[in-house]
Amino acid sequence: MNEEAEKPVEVKRTVPSPFRLGMRHLPGQAAAYLWTLTRRFLAICLALAVLSSVVLGLLAWRLSQGPLDVAWLARRLEAGLATEQGPRLSIGIAAVAWEGFRMGVDHPLDIRLTDIVAIDPAGDPLGAPVFSIPEASISLSLHALLLGRLEPRAIELRNAHLTAHRASDGTLSIDFGPLGGSTSIPAPAGGDSSTGLLNAVLTELARPTATDRIAFRDTRLSQLGRVLIRDAALTMIDSQLGATWRAPRVDIDLHRRPTGGVEGSADITLTIGAEQARLRLGLTLGEGAQSGQARVNLTPVAPATLAGFSPALAALTALDAPVTLDGTLDLGAALAIRSGALHASIGRGRLVLADPPIILRQGEVHIALTGDTFSLRALRLEVAAIEAGPSSVLTATGDLTPEAGLWRGRGHLTLDRVAFADLPTLWPPFLAKNARDWVTRNIPTGFGYGAQLDLAGTARADFSEVKITAIKGGLIGDDLSVHWLRPVPPMEKIQARLEITDPDVMEIHTSAGHQILDGPSGLTSQAGRVRITGLSQRDQIAHVDLDLAGPVAELIALLRHPRLRLLDRSPFELRDPTGRFSGHLAVTVPLERDVALEDIAIRAQARTEGLSLAGIVAGHNLEQGVLDLDTTSEAMKITGRATIAAIPAQFSVDLDFREGGPGQIQQRISATARADFLSLAAAAGLNATGLASGPATAQLAYSRRRDGGAEMRVTGDLRETELQFSPLVWQKPAGRPASMDAKLRIQRDRVMAIDELSLRGEALDLRGRMEQQDQRLSLLRLDRAVLGRTDVHGSIAFLANDRVVATLEGPTVDLAPRLTAPPAPAHANPPKESSWSVDANFATALLAHDVRATDFRFQGESDGVVVRKLRLDGQAGTGAFRMQIAQDGAIRRLSATAADAGTLLRGMDIARKLSGGSITVEASYDDRAADRPLTGTARIENFSVLNAPALTNLLQAMTLYGLVQLAQGPGLGITRVVAPFRLTDTALEFQDVRAFNPSLGMTIKGRIDRVNATCDLNGTIVPAYFFNALLGEMPLFGRLFAPEAGGGLFAANYSLLGPLADPQVTVNPLSALTPGFLRGLFGGL
Repeated sequence: MNEEAEKPVEVKRTVPSPFRLGMRHLPGQAAAYLWTLTRRFLAICLALAVLSSVVLGLLAWRLSQGPLDVAWLARRLEAGLATEQGPRLSIGIAAVAWEGFRMGVDHPLDIRLTDIVAIDPAGDPLGAPVFSIPEASISLSLHALLLGRLEPRAIELRNAHLTAHRASDGTLSIDFGPLGGSTSIPAPAGGDSSTGLLNAVLTELARPTATDRIAFRDTRLSQLGRVLIRDAALTMIDSQLGATWRAPRVDIDLHRRPTGGVEGSADITLTIGAEQARLRLGLTLGEGAQSGQARVNLTPVAPATLAGFSPALAALTALDAPVTLDGTLDLGAALAIRSGALHASIGRGRLVLADPPIILRQGEVHIALTGDTFSLRALRLEVAAIEAGPSSVLTATGDLTPEAGLWRGRGHLTLDRVAFADLPTLWPPFLAKNARDWVTRNIPTGFGYGAQLDLAGTARADFSEVKITAIKGGLIGDDLSVHWLRPVPPMEKIQARLEITDPDVMEIHTSAGHQILDGPSGLTSQAGRVRITGLSQRDQIAHVDLDLAGPVAELIALLRHPRLRLLDRSPFELRDPTGRFSGHLAVTVPLERDVALEDIAIRAQARTEGLSLAGIVAGHNLEQGVLDLDTTSEAMKITGRATIAAIPAQFSVDLDFREGGPGQIQQRISATARADFLSLAAAAGLNATGLASGPATAQLAYSRRRDGGAEMRVTGDLRETELQFSPLVWQKPAGRPASMDAKLRIQRDRVMAIDELSLRGEALDLRGRMEQQDQRLSLLRLDRAVLGRTDVHGSIAFLANDRVVATLEGPTVDLAPRLTAPPAPAHANPPKESSWSVDANFATALLAHDVRATDFRFQGESDGVVVRKLRLDGQAGTGAFRMQIAQDGAIRRLSATAADAGTLLRGMDIARKLSGGSITVEASYDDRAADRPLTGTARIENFSVLNAPALTNLLQAMTLYGLVQLAQGPGLGITRVVAPFRLTDTALEFQDVRAFNPSLGMTIKGRIDRVNATCDLNGTIVPAYFFNALLGEMPLFGRLFAPEAGGGLFAANYSLLGPLADPQVTVNPLSALTPGFLRGLFGGL
């Protein structure tokens, strides 16, 4: 648009119009020619007049009767003007006429010539005429002629045919040969002769007209009152442009006003290709030729038709439309232009600035000249991209002033409206080419309104170099479609403001719109900016800034686009995304045809709300994410909070997209979470069921290498976490300080091992490592495990068949909590657990009630339901003990021996009141029953019962005070106990248990509830057991006194019912002295 406004001025300065120069130089050449011809002709005439003075009277009378042909005069003129090298002059007829007798002696003498032709023998083509004047007439002052002076009063040429030349330096001339000699009217110094003569003639004509009656003046043109050229034809050979110009008809009329001054007109018909145009000129000079006015009118002509005449005029092809010119010039001395105004009306046509051309419907141009300043007062062009398209109106104003050898200009342009689809046609390619390419390629649709542009610049004198020094402007765009980085789909329905702030910068500010993807899109653009820099440089750069919002899924699709590829190297597989975001996207791209991704700087920043991603970490979903994302083509940073695997976490993620070696850290994640310990362990791929419960606070630091290897450091505060180890019934209660530290080794997103594992706290020190195989825990190595009083080390293998194999050893194992724990409730069908095999050796085993076992060794196997094999050895008290379980076909058999039964049974929390003795147990398990009872017989010999409240109460009921004192004191010795039993998880049942010593004998049967710690027992007690036993051995009467085992002459039935610690004791007093065969009778009472 800028160059469109300047083009008319530029064309006039760099390619001067031949008609303008012709009108300025041709009159001077013609005047010079006419004056030379007249001067020489008058000299000849003067000679003839002197020689013919004797016949003057007769000749005057003859001339008054009509023109007198003078053939010899024609030949004399031809011979007098001929030269060897110049053109040859031919004159058809010469005649003389005078009408003084009728119109007064002051009437001038007329000399009339016809068929005047000048031929150049050496011309191209040979013999071509230089000029041809069919008719010429010169009116001379008779009074001056009689005095020997040649003073014309009028000059008239008819049907003249002139050939003019324009030299390569722009000089206009007509080759008059010998007629081009010196003239008595001098030309101004420094000017060419033709122009100087013209100025001199016009200066003379601007003076008052002289007559024969007015005092003599020393100028030959003092009486010249008119110069008339009619029906002339002009051919100009233009060497500068390489063209030939033709004016088939030229009419010029100059009148001198009597009081001074000139009125003139010219009507020139120009042939331009197949068209003709008329150039009308008017001239008014004031007295003295110090001021004047010229008027110009040119009928419609298409400048594009002039382009065919010369390659130098090729630029005129840009305007293929009829142009009508009207103008006035205010002239000063020597015809110098002081000011002027030019109005051009442009008709329907085309502006051919590129392909396709611009449709020009109409236009107007107003140009003013003041001194050396050209002012574009108004330019209005109504243009369109296609014939049926809407019109856009371009207006412009400006000025152009010479300064320090340069042209300095400024202008203001406006455009009322334009469709962006029309910009490839309406925006000239040579104006900010790269910016034009970006706008026309990337804003294909929409409309612009109210465009305004202010610009300033400089140019060389010949306009060969133009430089924009300042530019500012803009337009409002609506309903735009903007491709901010092809082939990324565009933003649509955009409102924008385009601004040019300086010659190097153009900005496009966008408001609300929608980002289009491959399908329907919910992405919206809140605000944005496209900044293009380097408009005056060779290379331009576009800076794109967009504020976007919408569904996260569409943001991910956008960032995954092949042109952006921001997520190509992300280690995350972002599946099933939901949620919304708002963010900012910045792109810096060179405006070149082929741009590599590495040359594009991209940065995306976003904040998500309600973000959900499937399987983001170890197969766990991310939910309720409120994240801040900052990503470039080289790195990505994510911070915020979300729920992963149902665990709320605060985390930060750093991703490195740069190229690097196998050991390059590509991903770093740090996170802080507070959740249930089991959930945290499950998120790390570990099963901690039965080991911990309650809340824990964990800090995670994860790093992943390019080769797929990764490490994760997990530290945690377990103060509020309850830790337990059920095989030892060990527990760290909540509220007691504890901490965790683990280093996980990960390969291809799978946990391969925990290279470092540490749990620290009060009476807690666990250090070890874990190995994974096929995404499961395969081995736990314990460098040291301190759980309360237990101090062990070893390994625990977790086999693929859900079997656990443990090998443990250490100085101490604490079994007391396990042995004193209440039995678990029985289950009809208990769930199958992992099968296991344990081989453990400990220097000391801490049993119940402060009992210590040394050289403790435990070997056992379980199928996940029952223990199939067991061997337990050690030293307890004063002797060794051993227990075994072995499979015997379908039956499991148990055998146990202990040299110190009291200590072992107390340590196992079976019988705390026994001391010493030995024990032997033989039993078997009935695995067919739901409760899998253990049935067998236990034999204990030579032990003591200490401080047994139930036994004490029973003996008191029998008034066996001596035995009571033994039971309360050093202990009641028992020689032997034979105890058939049935043991389940919930109860211990006795059938016919017999216990005796020399002082007492008793039987026991009944049930002990192990869950509720109650008993329901009954039996027979026999005081003086040795004496009653003797009666039972008597012949014949023994059966009478002792019919049942353990009975005797003196015996009583008893029962124990209630809590084990203090049961209710009942003795049947009637049965105390009843013989054995009657005891059953009274026992029922």
